[in-house]
Amino acid sequence: STMSSAYVNPIGNIIQNRNNEEDQLNYYFVASTLQDTTAVLVEVKDLEQTVAPVRTYTSYRRPLAFGYLNPDNYLLLTNNDTIGTVLSKIQNGFAMEWARAFDELQNANANLDAYLTANNPQFFVGAYNNGATLYFNSLRQDGLTFTYTNDLGIETGKIVAGGQSGINSINAYTNGTGAFNYTIGNNGFFTNQVPLSNTASLNVNELNGELQPDRQVRLNAVSNLITLTTTPYLLSAFTTEDGRIKLSFYDSNGGEITAIDYLGGNDPLEVVKIISTEDQGLVILAKTILGGVKERINLFKIPREELVDFVQ
Repeated sequence: STMSSAYVNPIGNIIQNRNNEEDQLNYYFVASTLQDTTAVLVEVKDLEQTVAPVRTYTSYRRPLAFGYLNPDNYLLLTNNDTIGTVLSKIQNGFAMEWARAFDELQNANANLDAYLTANNPQFFVGAYNNGATLYFNSLRQDGLTFTYTNDLGIETGKIVAGGQSGINSINAYTNGTGAFNYTIGNNGFFTNQVPLSNTASLNVNELNGELQPDRQVRLNAVSNLITLTTTPYLLSAFTTEDGRIKLSFYDSNGGEITAIDYLGGNDPLEVVKIISTEDQGLVILAKTILGGVKERINLFKIPREELVDFVQ
């Protein structure tokens, strides 16, 4: 299905929600209107094979990220030209419950466009501790800034980065620690099981992570918590300087790295997203350039049996 040309720029997350009245599982993502960049919720009905806008969030423009707060509520990150970053909570049923602005920025959209010209930042939203702590990653007065808030969207702490530095991804463990992929200048770093202090104000260089000398720092670095048999792992993935995807498996109990693998060969690959599947396999979404000129989308499925053999 193809949407009208009036809607552009879908942001990188799709959520699912069961429609009890229709007894079917529908899918949702956020795009923006071509005319004034207003955030629009789009519904995908799998059985009917339709894609259509179902709600317009008037006054909330330039959507950057969309994701779960918990199974019944969602978070939306937008960028308003008069106030900059706005974090909003969306109730089950997709009505807006609250929206919080943070910095009053002059020409916020122009600043964002200039930053995007020189960088490939990862904007995201999320929550942990059963939704008690929310977080988002966006451009603020101090540059790309990872921000903690409470469950009402009130800022409690942040990790600040300047210039071309910043957080790429976060995963929170249930024991109060987390893992970060991040950059400082022209170098990539990873830190695992660092205590998550949602009231601290830090600079990104205070995370004291391990250097990733083979990483292309201007491309995505993503991670995901997975379980193989009964053992939990954190999987970190990034694109290497020689154009492969490097997969690093960390034991979630002790934090030590247990295995490293690579995807790719002759044509360069760029990791976009990794997810675990119900059968404990992995799906990896990537981009590639064939023969140096033809851009293509790659989708890898790694079965559970192969992963178990690899990490043991």
